[in-house]
Parts: sequence; C-alpha cells; structure tokens
Amino acid sequence: MLRWFFLSNAAVAVAVAADPSWPPTGQCSVPGYTSWTSQCPSLTTSVMPIVVTKRDVGGFGNVNMSALDTLDEARAVLQGTSAVNAMKGMRSESVEYYNSSLANMMITFCYVTSTTDELDRCVPPTSPHAQRNKGNASNTCLVVPGDGSCAAKNLCERLPNCLWPTADPTKPRLPRFTQDQIDAANKWVTKNYAESLAPYAGPGIAFAVLTFLGFLAFFILRCFCNRCGGRDPVERGYTWCGIMTPGVAFFVFSIVIFICSAAAYVQNNTVTARMHDLLDVLTEVIGNLNINSKNLLAPLHAIQDLQGITTAQVHSVLADTSWVTAGALQLQSIGDNFDLTYTNAFPKTCIQNGDVCLTCPATICGGSSVAPQATLTEWRVVADQLESTFQMTRDAVYSGSVTLFSAANDAEDILTSVASATSDSGATVASVQMTFDSISYTRSGLVLSIFILGLFVAFLGMAGFVKGICKEKTKWVHLLHASWGLGVVLCIISFVVASCLIAVSAVWFDGCQYLDMVMNDMTPYFSAETSRVVGACIKGTSTLAALGMATVHAKSCEIAERYRVAQQLGMATRFTTLSALGTDIMSYNETQFGWDPVQHYGIVKTAADAIGSDMVAMANYAVLDRPWTLFVNGALPADCTSDTDPALCYMKTKCTGGVATPCYTTFRDALVYTRARNSVQDKLMRMRQDFVGGVNYPNSIGWKGGDKSVLELARAYAQRLERFVTTTLTPVATLNVWTQVNALQCTSAPGCGWINEEYAMVHNILCQDLLGACLNIALSVFMNALFLLPMAVCGIVLQKRLRAIRGGTYGAMEPPTAGGGGGGELTGRQKLEKKLEALTKGQTTL
Repeated sequence: MLRWFFLSNAAVAVAVAADPSWPPTGQCSVPGYTSWTSQCPSLTTSVMPIVVTKRDVGGFGNVNMSALDTLDEARAVLQGTSAVNAMKGMRSESVEYYNSSLANMMITFCYVTSTTDELDRCVPPTSPHAQRNKGNASNTCLVVPGDGSCAAKNLCERLPNCLWPTADPTKPRLPRFTQDQIDAANKWVTKNYAESLAPYAGPGIAFAVLTFLGFLAFFILRCFCNRCGGRDPVERGYTWCGIMTPGVAFFVFSIVIFICSAAAYVQNNTVTARMHDLLDVLTEVIGNLNINSKNLLAPLHAIQDLQGITTAQVHSVLADTSWVTAGALQLQSIGDNFDLTYTNAFPKTCIQNGDVCLTCPATICGGSSVAPQATLTEWRVVADQLESTFQMTRDAVYSGSVTLFSAANDAEDILTSVASATSDSGATVASVQMTFDSISYTRSGLVLSIFILGLFVAFLGMAGFVKGICKEKTKWVHLLHASWGLGVVLCIISFVVASCLIAVSAVWFDGCQYLDMVMNDMTPYFSAETSRVVGACIKGTSTLAALGMATVHAKSCEIAERYRVAQQLGMATRFTTLSALGTDIMSYNETQFGWDPVQHYGIVKTAADAIGSDMVAMANYAVLDRPWTLFVNGALPADCTSDTDPALCYMKTKCTGGVATPCYTTFRDALVYTRARNSVQDKLMRMRQDFVGGVNYPNSIGWKGGDKSVLELARAYAQRLERFVTTTLTPVATLNVWTQVNALQCTSAPGCGWINEEYAMVHNILCQDLLGACLNIALSVFMNALFLLPMAVCGIVLQKRLRAIRGGTYGAMEPPTAGGGGGGELTGRQKLEKKLEALTKGQTTL
C-alpha cells in the first residue's frame, strides 16, 4: 500500500519541482542580469572609447587618477591651497554673492553664445530643433497650451535650450528667466562685477598716482626752483664713501629689480602654458561629454527605429492570449472537481463489529485524488505568469503609460539638451582660446617690456656711475637723469600692472568658487536635463537612471528573462508526469481497499445458511438486494415498498425474532459488505473515466469536464501551450529591441566618473597654478615698483655727486695773476690752497 502512496506523491512532487523560477516582479533576476551582462563585449564593439589624455598636466604625481569615480574622491587628492587661502583673505564674499553672480553670468552666457534665432521659442515644422510628439505620432509637433503657443502660428515648439525648458503638453511653457532677470544679469556682468574688482586695483593705482605726483613735484622744485637740495653739488665735493654708498645701493637695487623682473617674466610664461593646459582640459571634457552622448544616442536611435516592426510583431503574436489563462482555469476547476469528488468518496465500511472493513488507502484518498488538483494548480500559476509576461510586453511596447519607446524619446531629448550645452560650451572655450592667444602677446609683451625696461634703467644708471667715477669730466653722468626718470615711469607702470594683476587674481579666485559650486549642484545654473546627466557623472550614480531608462532596462531584462523561462517550461514533460498518474489510477481495484473474495464468499454463505437459502441461489451477490426472490412465493410486503432499504425491511419480517437474530444480522453484514464493494468498483471506474477516459463508463455525477477526461483536456492544452511558447513566441522573445536596451545599459555601465579626473586637473590648474602664478607676478611686479623708488633716489643722488667728484667748477674760482708763472691753469697745489682758503672764508661755488 505504501508503494502506491509514494508513487502518487512522487508525481505531485515532480510537477511542483518542474515549476520554473520566474524573476521577481519589477526587476531582473540575477541569472537574467548575468546573461545580459555577458553580452556587453559584443554589444559595445562600436562604442567610441573615452580617454583622459591630459593627466600629466594636473601635477598629481603618482596619484591613480583613473580611480577617481566620485567628487569626494577627486577632492581628496587636490594639491596646494596656498594660493586660494592667500586670495581668500583679500576676497571673502558670501555664498549668496557667488550664487547670484554665477546665475547672472549663466544668463548672460546664454545670450552671448546664442543667436537671436536660437532664442526664439518657435521653429518651422521641418526644423531638426522642433519638439515633436512621441511614438507613432512623431511626425507631428508637440502642442503646448497657454499664451504664445507655437501651434497657433503653425510652428513647432523648440527643443529645450538654455532659455526654453522642456515643453510639457499639460501646462504653459515659460522661459527660464524673465526680461528683468536678463537686464539685471547684463548689468551685473558689464558693470557691477567689474566694480567689485575695483578695490583690488585701487591701491596700486593710488601708489602710481602718488609716485607720479611726488616725482613731478620733485622735478619742478629741483630743476626749476633749485629746491630739494639744489641742482649743483656742494662746493667742497664728496668723499669716496659718499659716492660709493649710493652707487653700491644703486647696484644692489638693480640686481633686485633684475630678479623681480625675471621672476615676473618666468611666471608670465607659466600663466601662458597653464592657461593652454586649462583650455585643453576643458576642450577634452567637452569632447568626452559629446562622445558619451553619441555613444548613448546610438542604441537609443536603434530603439526608436525598431518601434514600428516591434509593435507589429507584438500585436501579431500576442493579439489573443486569453486561452492561456482560460484553459488553465478550466483545468484547475476540473482538478478541484476531481479532488472534491474522490478524496472523500470512499467512506470506511465495517461489519461484524468492526472486524471486517473496507477502507480507502492513502495512496488513493488524499494521494491520487488530490494529485491532479495540485498539478493543475501549478499549471494555473504558470499560465498566470505567462499572461503577466504578455501584458508586460504589451505595456512596454505600446499600451503602457510609459513605453520603452516613449522613454527612449525622452532620453534622446535629454542627451540632445546635453549635446547642445556642450556644443555651446565648446564654442565658448574655442572663443576664449582665440581671445587668450590674441591678448597673450600683449600681456607677454607688457611683462617683457617691464623686464627689458628694468634692465635698461639699471644699465643706464650703472653706465653713468662707472663712467663718472673713472673719468674726471664726462657727460655720461647725465645718463643717470635718464635712468632715474625712466625708473620713475617704470615704477608707475609697475604699480598699475600689479594692481591689475591682483584684480585678475580675484577673477581666478572667483572661478574656483564657481567651479566648486557647479560641481556641488548644477541645477541652479544649467537646464534640468544637463544637470541630471552631468550630475550623475559627478556623483558616480547611474547614467541610465539620469536618462530615465533604468526602469525600462529592468523591465526589459525581466521580460526577456521571462521568455527564456517560458521557452523552458517543458509542457510535454509536465503532461507526461500527469499522465503517469493515469497508469496508477487504471491499476487501482477493490483489493486495495481490503476486499477479499474468499472472505466475501464466506460472509455471503454464512448469511445464506442463516436465512435458509443456499449459495446456488445466492451465487449472484446482487440477489442480496432482492432477498424475497430467494423464497417460494416470496414477495415484498406492501409496507416495505416505501422503505429506504426494502431488502432489510423484508428481512425484518422474514427472520423470526427480529433484528437481533443471526438470520437478520448475517444478512445485513453480507448486504452492507457487498454494497460497499460494489460502490468501490463503481467509483474506481468513474475515477478512471474522469481522469483517463475511454473506459466506456459514465463520468462522476456533476463532472465539469463534459465528455472529456482530465488527461484529454490536459493533453490538448499542454500541446497547444508547448507549441505556443517554443515556436509562436520566439519572434517576441528574441526582439532586437531587447538587445538594444541591453546595449544602452552596457554602454552606460562604465559610467562617466572620468569627469572627476578632469575636475581635479582643472581645479589644480585654475586654483593653484594660474591663481598662484598670477599672484606671484603681481607680487614680483609690485616689488619691482617698490625697489625702483629707492633706485631712482640713488640715481638722483649719484648724478649730482658724480659731477663734484673731481672738484666740480673750482678751477674757475680765481684767475691766475700776471706774475704767477704765466700759466693759464692753476697747479694742483694752488687749487688745493684755493679750496682751503675758500672753505676758511666761507665762499661757495656757483
């Protein structure tokens, strides 16, 4: 008996174990995702690589730049904050100031980089910049309600740009900023921002003006009024120490000026080189963003191109799949009917005070009787999963509120917006490159002029000084006039240049603040589309999610995985498992219920002996239901015709002594046992007919399968479903659109964290190298100006004293007498005596 139980339950277990592993709802399973990921190498062969080629200009040494995937990681390797800290002490504006400033600059940037036509809201319907409806209506323009709608002018709405946001067909379209904001932004950039830099240029210009006025007053007083020490040297002349002290000082100041000028020139060349590096990195960033957009647009365009054929295929294959669930529901209903009919259809029957019983074994009641119901319920689960898969496919392709094609269209709009922004930025960088190159020569020439003029000033002064101490009378000493005059001019120029460089440094410092603000949050300064995509690159999050395609990818992967599972359902194998139960049911008989023919014969014979009959008359056990036929002239009494059990009613009257006599009890036992055995035979035959069919026996009462058995209905359903999932579904299961969605994921999988590498390099170049070099040039030029002042003073002193080093005009103080030797010139001794005499008398020279 246990063998039948195990066989029956094994059939149920096999049916349950064969149930496929469907992916979780709303996400791709691990096997499905692994399968899709394995396709990436073949799907990305045409993807243009994104390479960061400027790592060497960042000055990061041994830092692994390729590992910088997030903004925090990039900031962790930034080097040198001395320049920023130095400037921060001079320019400490609030966060609100920089937010407002950058917002105004971006508004102005929008207008500067766009033509009037590009800022118009409406475009012709044939324009590539027209905002069109999605899907099959892509040849029509998107209509926006409210004032200024382009549809009223028979034009189309423009795709989003720096002025116009993405058009929404449910609400009016307004520009990103009003005319008042535009006017305020222009005023800020052209006037207010420039005025904010004036304090940094003011001190240097003030020094320059004071220097000019000071030396102008000195020149007038000295040269025209003979003030400030007078024009001429003192009559007594000067000692060597009085000459050499300002001379050595002049020489030292010349060396310092040479060093400062050389340092400024070298730093100027650094600015030129690092500015080119900065522009190169910015150009590379923009180029890489364009490559990234093009890489992502390729599978998106492929998805869009497949919309027509994909929709047609899904319509064709999945036009009517209601039979899948309807057939499964019918089979489940029949399984429930089978269970309800036979699980409790064989009640236990006992006679002889329970010594002899007929009992339904567990292999049948609760085993084979419930196995069809369990198996067909699993089929119903499979059918529900299939119908869910079909509906997911319909929703994804054409019937959902958001289809993969509408999502692809939205993603294309986002990338188009990004491409537009990068194109504008690229044009701006190119313009800045040209402008910088054009003014670079002027800036370099100015710094070089300071360098050369400083050397020239020093050379003139040194030449006049050397000639003045080597010769008694020489006009070379007048070179010192040119030296200190040019020195003053150069000092004034240097003060002005230094102050301007401080203002330029403030601009570089502001650029560092703007850079950090944009990296922290782009939303206030760029379109929502650009901010979403580039922000995902900066934060190291999913680009696919930023494009709104992450859900589409997960759903597509789930659908593809579901079709893979569906094609492996093995309905033929499932039916074979179910039909094996039919073999068991066909083999069941009453002996498994405890019926024994010999025992049955003995029970009937005992009854025959007790009622006075013989086995010849009772050989046909059916006569037990008509006991009156066993007796001569036997007839059913009238009062027993309406009894529920006429046979027992008759025997009550036939057996003398009533129901307690062996006559009655033995007959009753034989009748009950025989009836129970007949009932078992009948129900087993009906079970065979209900489950297997073809046994030429009536179905059970209330059978829901009509004239079909379980196996007949299951065979037809399983064969049809097997053909459907393995053949008919193949075009939908292998749609190229699933491949293109996976290609989009594979393309975006590496991410765009490289932008953080570029940020680190831009930050180092801008905030350390350029800002530092600019401050160094300003400091060098300022020091140059400071040392030119004492150098000019030394030049003035030297020019006067060198004219008196050989006695000045003392030789003409007193002409010689007629008898004094007849010479026209005083001797050296006479000159010395005259000098002493003049000093004694207090006489002065002219």
